Amino acid sequence: MKRFIGCYNRSVILTYMSIVAAVIGIWQIAFQTDNSKLPFVMACLIIAGVCDMFDGKVARRCKRTETEKDFGIQLDSLADTVSFVAFPVVILIKACTTGEFLIPMNGNVRMIIVHVVSIAYIVTGVTRLAWFNITTTGKTTYFSGLPVTSVAAIIPVAYLLFKSLPFFLEAMLIVYAIIAVLFVLNFKLKKPTGLVFVFFSIAATILITILFIK
Repeated sequence: MKRFIGCYNRSVILTYMSIVAAVIGIWQIAFQTDNSKLPFVMACLIIAGVCDMFDGKVARRCKRTETEKDFGIQLDSLADTVSFVAFPVVILIKACTTGEFLIPMNGNVRMIIVHVVSIAYIVTGVTRLAWFNITTTGKTTYFSGLPVTSVAAIIPVAYLLFKSLPFFLEAMLIVYAIIAVLFVLNFKLKKPTGLVFVFFSIAATILITILFIK
């Protein structure tokens, strides 16, 4: 009898690394009294995205039992919930309630808006993941709706574009609201293949570098 439940092999290493990157980011931002750690936190989100981008390719190259395959599929979806649904909401709430980015409006109104957007983002994010789990066979070349992992690029890019503007938080709330709609909007998006993975890896490296330079 196995001493520990679960499957532990190299096919799931990157999935676990995605979770670790997200937890490190959450830890960094949760205990800060300002937003000075946001560049590092955004880098954690990007790293989580890169890990998720390659975990499937690594897993398919590994010899796995049916149980290990099923475990990997479920683990990936649960990891996405942590890294690309919960983690981004922690970032948004912290940015909206701390330091120099506070929206200049009544505090109660601000918190209502933040709560509504955060709840919408979480609900649509987990809905999109649940729908993906029951409808995707792995053979399709298209996503239905915006994949949650895409926020690993969208949110850091939005942060860089808007962080110096006086309406930073308003812009970020709009970005999150649009993402929430796109999570469940029924449209087709081609899955990345081949050189696209190389491009995204280079883009991620450049983006992280810009985060720390600026």
